[in-house]
Amino acid sequence: MFFTSPESVIKHFEGREGAVDSRGVVEYLRALVATNAIAEYLPNEEYGKPSRLPTLVFLMLFRLC
Repeated sequence: MFFTSPESVIKHFEGREGAVDSRGVVEYLRALVATNAIAEYLPNEEYGKPSRLPTLVFLMLFRLC
């Protein structure tokens, strides 16, 4: 499957549109980094925000099953 932007990869993955394999997970991670959406999952000590990386890992594993 071909996507034209990192945003479209994120939308596809999070919208649960179709099957996702390991390549899809890698593209999703790349898109999160490219758009800085990965920051949503990272801890922020300044604001007392804990890490949500376990949630991200669970989401990716769930999509692979």
